[in-house]
Amino acid sequence: MRAGIYVGNDTVIHFTRLPLKEDDGVVSSSLDSFLAGGNLYRCEYAVSPAFLVVKRGGTCTVAVSDPDDVVVHRAEYLLENGFGCYNLFKNNCENFAIYCKTGLVVVDRATVGQSGQKVSAMYAATWGTLLLGHSSASLYVVAQICEGAAIVAGGVAATAIGVLGAISIPVFGVGAYCVGRYLSDISKGNVEKVPVEDLKNWRQA
Repeated sequence: MRAGIYVGNDTVIHFTRLPLKEDDGVVSSSLDSFLAGGNLYRCEYAVSPAFLVVKRGGTCTVAVSDPDDVVVHRAEYLLENGFGCYNLFKNNCENFAIYCKTGLVVVDRATVGQSGQKVSAMYAATWGTLLLGHSSASLYVVAQICEGAAIVAGGVAATAIGVLGAISIPVFGVGAYCVGRYLSDISKGNVEKVPVEDLKNWRQA
């Protein structure tokens, strides 16, 4: 999913990787060209934490958007002056759009950029691996339950513990994903509001 800023007149300003340039991937495209046959979605700002954690990464944020004229000014300024080097994890199209909308940038340059899509993918991959790693144990618990009539009292207790373990792993995984999704939102990170005219010098400081 690509993110950009619609500035009117059927025009979208967005940040992308350009093969012939290293530090200036901010481009202006027609809306149809930007969508490239895909569907148009509007990212929502100032949503509640409960709404945030159940939505797909990159579709909403708790952060509050600035007025439209400020957002458009940032996008047009960056079109002329660039947004730095494109990086899939730390400086991508979603980071560009969020900055244009909020003026917020991550203070810790070493951290992964506050991209909801990437953060969601990272958490999903982590907990997906954990859950798959316990799939054989879960199958074993199910088999034990099916043979419940032949299990003695001690076995029942062991099976009960096994069932709790099998249930707690995915529950914990989902809970951890939700917490991570919330804490990784741009509004919760170590961020600073930087005027677009100062952004380049701020990054080099």
